[in-house]
Amino acid sequence: GVLLIFTGQSAIPSIYRQLRDLRANSANYNNYIALLENLKEVTPDNAIILAPPREPNKIRAYGARGTYVSWKEGGITLLDGKSGREWFVRLHEVEAVFGQKNLEVLQKYAQAKNIRYIIYNTNEISTDKKQLTLLPVLLKSGPFVLSENLNLSPEIHSN
Repeated sequence: GVLLIFTGQSAIPSIYRQLRDLRANSANYNNYIALLENLKEVTPDNAIILAPPREPNKIRAYGARGTYVSWKEGGITLLDGKSGREWFVRLHEVEAVFGQKNLEVLQKYAQAKNIRYIIYNTNEISTDKKQLTLLPVLLKSGPFVLSENLNLSPEIHSN
């Protein structure tokens, strides 16, 4: 009885959960890196990608592509009043858009900002399967997808 109580109150269950989660997260991380490493095959060098604001460093390092906004740019842009304000607005807009977990909202935001490419995790988007067919899929690795937004304004062609 004492051993059972000790085991239940010890860190053993917590360690087990962390190891289980590590294995799942490791597979997801590998899928994400695989997607990023293939960005160069399907996007132009000057592509700008809409992605969650915490992901740009990985996108730049593994995919060699730029992103619409990065949380890390804040320290630099805050030194320039106008750029700092623009960065602050972009950051909060993109966090809010991804926070809605709705592919249609992502698509509309990308269209409004003339962003051609979107990276998202299908596990973090609405479970409505019809919604997942809104945009053409260029790459898929596990739950991670690179989609192309084809409804851009004609005056912007570089992205």
